[in-house]
Amino acid sequence: MGMLIRDVLENSVEKFADIQAVKWLKKKEIQERSYKELMVNVVAIRKGLRKEGFQGKHIALIGVSSVEWIESY
Repeated sequence: MGMLIRDVLENSVEKFADIQAVKWLKKKEIQERSYKELMVNVVAIRKGLRKEGFQGKHIALIGVSSVEWIESY
């Protein structure tokens, strides 16, 4: 069976926890998020979706390209 996006992120966190995974420009200032920080937010989103009853459901993710979109995906 192939790797899921979740597997790729978990493996990246294990290997590169403190390395910057994402950089973006916000009001002329470079923002960064490490793999570990991404994972913290991904887990929080996952818990929130489960709490709201979305486990095992299909959902659509619509939005502009952003670090929040990456974490939600």
